[in-house]
Amino acid sequence: LPVRASAAEHGACSSTAGGRKPEFLGDLVVEPALWQLTDVELRRVQDLSVIREGVGSVTFEGETDCRDLLEHLPNLVIIEQGEVIVYPESCDKPEVGQGLNKAARVTLHGCKPGPQTKISSPRSRERYLQRVARMTEEKGAVLADY
Repeated sequence: LPVRASAAEHGACSSTAGGRKPEFLGDLVVEPALWQLTDVELRRVQDLSVIREGVGSVTFEGETDCRDLLEHLPNLVIIEQGEVIVYPESCDKPEVGQGLNKAARVTLHGCKPGPQTKISSPRSRERYLQRVARMTEEKGAVLADY
């Protein structure tokens, strides 16, 4: 189970003083707030989420060791309209199951067919959904919902 201990029990927080979000994260939201956790808590963070409001999010399922991760997040997790990229530099990617190279749930907002695509009928909507599912599978992922 993830560790749930107060900062008072295990010393000061490991990052940003005062509990404020670090500026280097820009418009990324990180849940839980890693900069408020102790080193003990950072070792076993449950369901780490990186969010870009209005664009999308990625939640790394299970426990993640987040020590020394916070300052690297903006370079490791890229959330843009229509895509999420984790480890854009393949030389940075650890073995499967290590770091952020693990099962994750991705949510993208505003993904819809272009202006040339008409999906007015149930049949055309179904074809579009199949196309999205196929494109998702080609990336080694599974479409959970659209």
